[in-house]
Amino acid sequence: MSETINWQYLKYFEEVAKEEHFTRAANTLHITQSALSKSIDNLEQDLGFPLFEREGRNIKLTKYGQILANSVANATKEIEDSIVTIRNLLSPDNGIVSFSSIFSMGAHFMPNIIKQFSSRHSRIKLNYYQASTADILEDVMTGRIEFGFTGEFNLSRYPMIDREPVLIEELVVIVPVDHPLADRKTISIDEIRDETFVGYTDNTGIIHSITRALGIPFSAFKVNYSANEDNTVAGLVRAGLGIAFVADNPAIFLEGLRVLRVTNPRLTRTLYMCWKRDNYMTPAAKLFKYYVLSNIVPGQI
Repeated sequence: MSETINWQYLKYFEEVAKEEHFTRAANTLHITQSALSKSIDNLEQDLGFPLFEREGRNIKLTKYGQILANSVANATKEIEDSIVTIRNLLSPDNGIVSFSSIFSMGAHFMPNIIKQFSSRHSRIKLNYYQASTADILEDVMTGRIEFGFTGEFNLSRYPMIDREPVLIEELVVIVPVDHPLADRKTISIDEIRDETFVGYTDNTGIIHSITRALGIPFSAFKVNYSANEDNTVAGLVRAGLGIAFVADNPAIFLEGLRVLRVTNPRLTRTLYMCWKRDNYMTPAAKLFKYYVLSNIVPGQI
């Protein structure tokens, strides 16, 4: 038995099995009867068992041929269905776009993008996830998602990723309501340099934004606890375990906290849309990318 089966032979076999007649099958396939007979003979030799019983000019499937005919019919249908699915995905009016954002962007920025894009392209399905910056970049690199919306990251560690800024957020300081600084509206870095901080883990983008904005490593401050999500950081601050730099974002639950704006220097972080360079992009994905980057509000970045 041959290790590989000629797909064309299987297509010929499928038509002969359907017609149970070589001449009619040959006419349907637009080949000569002799070429069709030779192909079926070759297939039987490759398989090592007979597919048809010949009764004069008529033929019928053997029990082995019947088993194969059922399998070929199912396989052909699955392949044809897959081709239809792929063509639908490649249509600019259909398709699926998968993307992920950091958690804080899920409160305002991403819902607005999803709502507005879907109102214009209602037949394109959007699969939206949330994760840390590090996890998002990994998913972009492996192709699990087409786009990521992340915080700061080191481009030299991800040379195959392209990015464009989509949003700039102010970084503020949060303190518990009973903190000595709770009555202040603004603060300078020098005034909080000796405070105990709640920080962020290394897989988050905001920790790199804080370091970049400060111009010194965040580890230069006294940090007792670290978390990977804004509301967890806020909860630790609320519990009196330190103060924290956070993004000025509606996603953060601020009950029991006070927000202090940093005036010297003013701190910000940049958020990005990113994708894998040179990766094939479906028409639907191209539409989504164009929509996001062409609808950035002036002043947000």
